[in-house]
Amino acid sequence: MTLPESNWMPIPCWVADVIRTRPDMHPNSSRTDLSGEFGDPCVHTEWGLESGEPRMREWRYPSPCDGEPDLRPCEHLAVRTTL
Repeated sequence: MTLPESNWMPIPCWVADVIRTRPDMHPNSSRTDLSGEFGDPCVHTEWGLESGEPRMREWRYPSPCDGEPDLRPCEHLAVRTTL
């Protein structure tokens, strides 16, 4: 994935797991399109502080068939100041 210059940086899954468990982190918004109506089946979640300020974004591309592997690897981005 190529990103324009920003405060967002790609992070590995284990870092996303740590950020997600912080007590001040909450899901701010999400979009689920398991049927693939708007492209590949996708689950997008944006995590942030209680103020609503976003801190992490993640995407998962689950298979439309139960028990099958994900269509693509998951992706995680975090704001540099979160790390």
